[in-house]
Amino acid sequence: MSTHYRNRRLFSSGGRTVYTWSDYTNEVRRLSEDHDTIVINTDGGCSNNGYSNAQASYGVFFGPDSTFNECGELPHDLRQTSQTAELYAAKMALETVLSMVYNYEGYQMGGFERVVLFSDSAWLINGITNWIWTWERNGYRNSSGRVVSNWQLWEELHNMILEIQGNGFEVCFMHVNRESNREADALARSVLY
Repeated sequence: MSTHYRNRRLFSSGGRTVYTWSDYTNEVRRLSEDHDTIVINTDGGCSNNGYSNAQASYGVFFGPDSTFNECGELPHDLRQTSQTAELYAAKMALETVLSMVYNYEGYQMGGFERVVLFSDSAWLINGITNWIWTWERNGYRNSSGRVVSNWQLWEELHNMILEIQGNGFEVCFMHVNRESNREADALARSVLY
């Protein structure tokens, strides 16, 4: 896979502040400078992270009062960690996007061409925009030869992106600070507290 293609997954604002506006008709937010791009915030949370009684949750924010917003606990068969929750949140967001692609034939959310997932997890962003290509080539093993943690979720997320792209849409990720991710964080936290 060429570096150019890989880098397309990383959304760059060119150092400018990114502004969005709420498209209430379609229940999404769009980039102010590119109305063909919808923005989704994702976040994972975990109470007692690192302990046997940990409970993880996720939050996905499409926009104010959007029926696409969602949150919930992670399935109990998944590792209950904050990192797993970050991955799962991105997966749930892309499941909704896939549903839009396949179930709203002709509607196409008012003409979106690109989806940008905002996350405050540098680990998620680096993993899906950079490391995934090497992991895939190495059978989801890291540079030490060990199986990548949560490899099934990584593989599923990667394949979902490829499927969305195969339908003519672009999927990008952007790292944001915690303050810029507060709505998704609030959704994830609402499940735990």
